Amino acid sequence: MIEPFENSQVRSGAISFIEWNAPLQLHTNTSHVATRGQNVLDGGTGADTLDYSVGYTAGVEVDLGGGAASTDSISAFENVTGTQFADTINEQRYVTEFAEQLGFEPRIITPTRHDFFEVQRRTGLESAATARRIWDLAWEGRITADSFAVVRQGVATGFEPAPAVARRGGLRTWQSSRPILGTWRALPRRAPADRLEEAEDGKTRARQLLARYGVLFRELCAAELPELRWGKLLRALRLLELSGEAFTGHFFAGIEGLQFASREALGLLRGTWDENESFWMNACDPASPCGVLDGLPPRVPSTWLVYRGSRLVLVARRNGRETECREAPAVEDLAMFHALLGRAVRPLPRVVVDTLDGELAARSPRAATFREAGFRPDMDALVLERGYA
Repeated sequence: MIEPFENSQVRSGAISFIEWNAPLQLHTNTSHVATRGQNVLDGGTGADTLDYSVGYTAGVEVDLGGGAASTDSISAFENVTGTQFADTINEQRYVTEFAEQLGFEPRIITPTRHDFFEVQRRTGLESAATARRIWDLAWEGRITADSFAVVRQGVATGFEPAPAVARRGGLRTWQSSRPILGTWRALPRRAPADRLEEAEDGKTRARQLLARYGVLFRELCAAELPELRWGKLLRALRLLELSGEAFTGHFFAGIEGLQFASREALGLLRGTWDENESFWMNACDPASPCGVLDGLPPRVPSTWLVYRGSRLVLVARRNGRETECREAPAVEDLAMFHALLGRAVRPLPRVVVDTLDGELAARSPRAATFREAGFRPDMDALVLERGYA
C-alpha cells in the first residue's frame, strides 16, 4: 500500500509527482490510493486496485472501461474500492449484481473478476452448490469465463459436480467437476437495441452461420436457436447479398427455396473437389446435415459419419457397435475410430464393432479391411484398443 497522492501522474508502476517529479517504483498487483485532485492513473501490468476509500466526503463516479473516475483519468486498473457514500462504478455495477445474485457483499471488495474459490468463500455455499450456481448464471448469459478450457472441462463432466470421496483419484475427480479454471466476470446488460442495431446484429448472426455452413437454406436453420432460424435471418441475408458478402443461387439439388452462399463457399464450389479426401464428423456437429437431409441418421451424439469427398462411406452408431458401410471403406476411412481413442475429452477405452452391415462383425466380408486398420477379432466382434509405444 502507498500513501495517498493528489494531482499526480501514475505511469506503469511509477509515480511522478507534478510538483516534485520524484519517481517512485511500484510493483504489480498493488493498491493505489487516490485523494481529491486531478490525477492521471495508469495501473500498468498485473491486477491493480484503485482505492477511493480515503479522504472523500462524497461518492465518486468510476468507469474502468471508459478511463474516467470523477476528475481523474485512469487506465489499466482491474479493481476499485469505493467510498462509504453512494458511488457510481460503471464497470462494477454488473459485478455488484453478480455478487448479490451469488449472495455476498460487493462493497467489501469489488473485483471485476472472481475465481471459483473466492466465490465459494464469499457465498458460504458448498462447492457443489457454488458450481451449479455459476453454471446457471453462465447459461442465462449473465456471466462468462476468461477461458474456454473451463467449458471443455464442464462438457467432460456433464456440468455436474462430483461428490468428494476418499479414494485414489478422488481429488482429481472433485477438481475436474468444478469450474475452477480461470476467472469469471459479469456480462453487461445491453440496452434495448434500435432498428439499426438489430439489423447489424442480424448480419453478424448470418455471417456466423455462413462461416459455419458455407451455404444456408431454410431446412438447415430449423434446428438452430430461435434467433438463428430462417425467419429471423432472411432480411439479414438479403442485406449481405446487397453488400456482396453473400450470393443466392441453386447450389445443391433436392433443396427447394432460396440458398445463400458465402464468398468463400462459392469459391470452393467453383473449384476442384478432391473426391478421394476422407473426413469424418459427429452427427451432432454444427456442420452435420443429419436430421436435415433425407437418408441420414438422426442427430445422436454416439453416431459418427465418414465421408470420402462428397460420398458418405460409413455410418457408425453407438460409437461403432453398429456400423453400416454405404460403400467399400478404405483403411484411411477408418481413422475416425483411432481418433475416438485418442481425443482429449472422454476418450473411449476401446472401440467394439458388434455388427457390420447387419452381420456379425468378425464374419463380415469387410472384416479384413478393419483388421488391416488395427482391429482384432474378439469372438464375433471386432475390437480396436489404444496402443502404447
